[in-house]
This record gives sequence, C-alpha cells and structure tokens, in this order.
Amino acid sequence: MCDLKRVRHRLIGKLSKGYRQRVGIAEAILAEPPVIIMDEPTIGLDPHQLLIVRDLIASLRGRMTVIISSHILPEIEVTCDRVLIINSGRVVAQGTPAELRREILGHSTYRIDLAGNAAALPALFAGVEPTLKITETAEPAADGFFALTLITECDDELGEPLLHALTGQNFRVRALSRAHPTLEDVFLAATKRSWDVKDVPKQTEASSRRMGIQT
Repeated sequence: MCDLKRVRHRLIGKLSKGYRQRVGIAEAILAEPPVIIMDEPTIGLDPHQLLIVRDLIASLRGRMTVIISSHILPEIEVTCDRVLIINSGRVVAQGTPAELRREILGHSTYRIDLAGNAAALPALFAGVEPTLKITETAEPAADGFFALTLITECDDELGEPLLHALTGQNFRVRALSRAHPTLEDVFLAATKRSWDVKDVPKQTEASSRRMGIQT
C-alpha cells in the first residue's frame, strides 16, 4: 500500500523525507487500527511526494478513520470529508467544507466582465435572484467592457440564469465566473468570529472542549 518495495533494503535514515513519511504511515496502519491521527503528514514534501502521500491517505477511506491535524488547508480540503476548526482550544466551526462555506461566509460571489448599460443592471439582477447585490464595479475600459462583483445569499448555481438574462438584454458578456471561497477564507472568517465573541461563559468553554475530545 505504501509502495516501499523498491527501498526495502535501504536504511530508513537514508531515505528521502517522502519515503520516511510513507514508512511512518506503514507502521501506523500495520495493525489495522480503527483510528489514525496524522500531524502535518504532507509538510515539506515535493509535489510528486505530496500526491503519493495524499493518494495513500485517500486509500485508507472506508478501512479506518484518519484524523489529520494540519495548517496546510488546501490539503485538508482535498483530503478530508469533515473539518473542525479550533481556535484557542475551542472548536469554533465544524462540518463539511461546503457546509462551512455556507455557515461561516453565508454568500456566493460572482465576477462578470461585460459591456452595456450599467444603470439597468440592479433591476436585471433582482429579477434573476432577489438577494443578488453589486459590491464592486470597475471603470469601463477603452473597449467599453467593465468588471463587476456580485454577492448573493443563494447557494444555487446562478451562472446560466445570469448569462441568459444579460444576453437577453443585449449586454455583451466576455467572462462570467463564480468565485469559490477556499478553506483558508473559511478559517480566517471563523477564527475572527470567535475572537469577536466576548466574555464566553465557563460552561460554554467546557462544553466546547468536551466536544473537541469526543470528535
């Protein structure tokens, strides 16, 4: 499973960091434990080694529970089914990456590059989805195109309805994309929200610690 056959005659201390990581994982899973805890399993690996270790961790899915402690949030996002964010010893958010985006950020963002009558856009967007709001509009370029940013509380995909509405009103659309917040965005928002909470009762703090231990 850990692809160690090619280095089986070499001393562990002479192996690369990636192979030493795989030896450690092999040792951990040898007895088929129900739970494995890994601390920063991909730190310091080159891109090739990172992919191998990531695939190895994914191969354990369904065989045992893997708990990964890491600040490398892109790795957590592609590897884990469920995420717990801990700040100052307290669990401040938990759920799937998609659930955390909805709970912590509460909005979706769209970016559009288009040309046309900007004054007609608010009413047009309201007809597509009432919660669509323009948050940023750039100055038009020499060719008449300008960029704008929208946010909405709706989690449904609105790209096609937006494109249909804009082209139906003779807007020229050069680009339309939905911005997907990263887990880093969620982490920053969740930890900032927890810092903003003042005078947390001791009972609440104790409950949070127990929840983290049980999880």
